[in-house]
Amino acid sequence: MIRGSALPAFGLLALLLAGCSSLVPETQKKLEAVDPVRQDISDLVLTLDLPAGVQPVPETTQLSVNFTVAGQPARQVDAKLVLADPGDLAETLRPPATGRTYYFMAFSPADQKKLRDTQAWARSAGNASAAGGLSMAPRFCGTAPVDAGKARFSVNVTLPGTAQASPLIRDEVLANALALSGETALQPCA
Repeated sequence: MIRGSALPAFGLLALLLAGCSSLVPETQKKLEAVDPVRQDISDLVLTLDLPAGVQPVPETTQLSVNFTVAGQPARQVDAKLVLADPGDLAETLRPPATGRTYYFMAFSPADQKKLRDTQAWARSAGNASAAGGLSMAPRFCGTAPVDAGKARFSVNVTLPGTAQASPLIRDEVLANALALSGETALQPCA
């Protein structure tokens, strides 16, 4: 977690979010180059840029990876994201804006293994048409009163093998993310 203050230079990252808003066009082009079947995506690092008083809920925020191979039933890995150490990535970021905090999330070791095993299955099919897709269902909680209709967040992803972050969702209304999980208000953090 990095809070907005006089920190060393830090830049924005992105997170995958399904259903809240459309992808930023330049990021959509970059993501087309990401192949969940043929690239090891298990090391993706996600960065959430959240307003003060809002936190992600680890192990309930989910990133789903779908794998399809012609002639076989599709497989899906529903990975619960955990808070992550950003490592050297944090040094590439601008400080968060005042009143904002960065949270870093990634796959747990168990989910990394599930992803790699499912990727191996898709690759072993020997079918060039094997494909994959990503979607996310974020969960948030509050440490202070927050107007979810006015509070906004951004989501960024660092693609495998790169240090460059790509914005996926910019300045989205928090209430839209809450609606994805069937909530109308931000629940208090435990």
